[in-house]
Amino acid sequence: MDSALSYGAVRAEHGRTPELDHAASLRLTAAVGLGLVLIPVTARWLAEIEWVRYSDNATTQALFPHAIAILVTLIALSAGVRRIAPALAFGRREVLVCYICVCVGSHLAGHDMLQILYSAIAYVVHQAKPENSYADLLHPYIPTWALPTEGPGLRSFHEGGSSLADPANWASWRVPMVTWGLFTVVLCAVMFAVSNLLRMQWENERLTYPIAQVPLWMSRDEGRVMLTAPFLIGVALGVLPTLVNTIKHFQPLFPGLNVGVQYHQVPDPPWVAAGSLPEAWHPFAFGLAYLVPTDLLFSCWFFYVFTSLLRVISYARGHQAWGGFPYVDQQATGAHLGLALIVLVNARRHLRFVAREAWRPTNATEREALSYRLSLGVLGVGTLMLLGWMVALGFSPLTAVAWLSIFGATVLAVTRLRAEYGLPTNELFQKGAEYVLVGSLGSRSFGRSDLVAMGLMNWLTRTHRQFPMQVQADMLEVARRGDVGVRRMGWLVLAATVVGILSAKWALLDVSMRTGIATAKVHGPALWAFGPEPWNKVVGWIDAPTAPEFGPTVAILYGAFFCMVLYRARLAWVWWPFHPGGFVMSCTFGLARLWLPLFLTWCFKAVLLRYGGHTAYRRCLPFFLGMIVGQYTSAVLRTLIDIGWQLYLPAESGIGGL
Repeated sequence: MDSALSYGAVRAEHGRTPELDHAASLRLTAAVGLGLVLIPVTARWLAEIEWVRYSDNATTQALFPHAIAILVTLIALSAGVRRIAPALAFGRREVLVCYICVCVGSHLAGHDMLQILYSAIAYVVHQAKPENSYADLLHPYIPTWALPTEGPGLRSFHEGGSSLADPANWASWRVPMVTWGLFTVVLCAVMFAVSNLLRMQWENERLTYPIAQVPLWMSRDEGRVMLTAPFLIGVALGVLPTLVNTIKHFQPLFPGLNVGVQYHQVPDPPWVAAGSLPEAWHPFAFGLAYLVPTDLLFSCWFFYVFTSLLRVISYARGHQAWGGFPYVDQQATGAHLGLALIVLVNARRHLRFVAREAWRPTNATEREALSYRLSLGVLGVGTLMLLGWMVALGFSPLTAVAWLSIFGATVLAVTRLRAEYGLPTNELFQKGAEYVLVGSLGSRSFGRSDLVAMGLMNWLTRTHRQFPMQVQADMLEVARRGDVGVRRMGWLVLAATVVGILSAKWALLDVSMRTGIATAKVHGPALWAFGPEPWNKVVGWIDAPTAPEFGPTVAILYGAFFCMVLYRARLAWVWWPFHPGGFVMSCTFGLARLWLPLFLTWCFKAVLLRYGGHTAYRRCLPFFLGMIVGQYTSAVLRTLIDIGWQLYLPAESGIGGL
């Protein structure tokens, strides 16, 4: 017991919550209020630019442009207020509290969360036609409380010309808004409990949280980094593409600057098997890549090139079916599961301490957002509630446990990727729990209700790019190092999550009812991707049942095994150059789009660190931060002009998505 006390006591000193005087408490309260007010504002903004215009997919990136723009604005305004009334000016703590609220709350309305859910449940009802057989194959297996009903609300959702303020529109959406809202609250609570349980362990492992470093650096010393020459040069470079491309929209003869993702394809075999070769020059991508550890940068571009060549060689050897041997997509899925296992094995000592602390609490965890006893209670009760929900949706108990276990492991892996490596984005596209289960066991192994329920849960497994847990882990680090205090994060995350869910419902439904997702004004993927994808996949499983496949199953197991081998090799040999994180990311769309910035930044950082050391790295950091801030803030300003004047600027003039 003494060792357990000392183990926790050492860690309890980290993340200590600062004591506040009366004036500081008032400023903090004002900051919380402002942060919560900003959540519905940013949710509405996300609905307009991602859901309708599909021009700047802010939440597909690990670092949110709107959150950075708000942070910069608050720092600048606070500097002005400090000259007039210093006692009223926000300090570092207050601006970071606003930043935390915006990140935790607004991403729920983003591209990879509730946008997909509302598209899918509306599509399966409103788009049911004899030719797609939704009414016969799917509707009998979906609980009525999980779907909107036909009526004015669903019709306005597709055709526009109304709003959520019209009571006639509420009847269609009232029940699913409540049921899915409660599910989302429980899901976020479970993820926060896991984040809280692992926070000390990851701090002990000295994870760097690269994405969290941006707001922490920006808010240091009252934002003085923003006054340095390297930062301002970086800002100018970051602003340039948005400025030039916006001018080009109004003056077509003006030369543009295409920094977005462009795809190049070699049509001749066997090189065609490598797929398209993306090219991207976003300044913010170089800025974010600069924060990634050098060894991981090397492994990312190396394994991307390696897997592409592996496809080419396999094609030349006669394996020409896309998605077949060597099953690189399945290897990536297995690598994520292997990484999750590594995380749990490394945390085994800490988890034993957690169990002892939960059984006989001491003051060792008084600096945590939640006590370990409460965290374990939330995790246990929440998990049972999620399983009960899944069974009510149509899952058999065994399938529900298997699905939730694979999903939980994947979420843990992508959260660890964000905390340790900080890559600009991560997209495990359609390689989730149902992909593993049906791909390995075949759709014949599952009842129709299981398959339909998997379609309903597709909104959580479509991309694995943006879960609440990733954001929560980053925000805990921001709170720990930004004078906010980890202890305050429990109620702050809860408040921001509840406000975020309510704001997302209001923003997505109201914007849709005003614009109409089936009208020409909407360019987003609600009707051509989010809506039909899960149901067409389920109908395919039902109409053409598949048998268990040996190859994909072996590839998943091999991916997990090889990830562990790379991890053990790094522990055994200091010189070992290959990072397991690079292999995990090797087949994700996000990495494919960014391989060029990652490669070029690796070249620059390798030379810089070799000849200039850490001092040179820190001197260059403001320049790369400036590129991030410059492109992000100019892109947000461009969207505000677009929305305010209803210009519907083309997507190529924005920053697009990753």
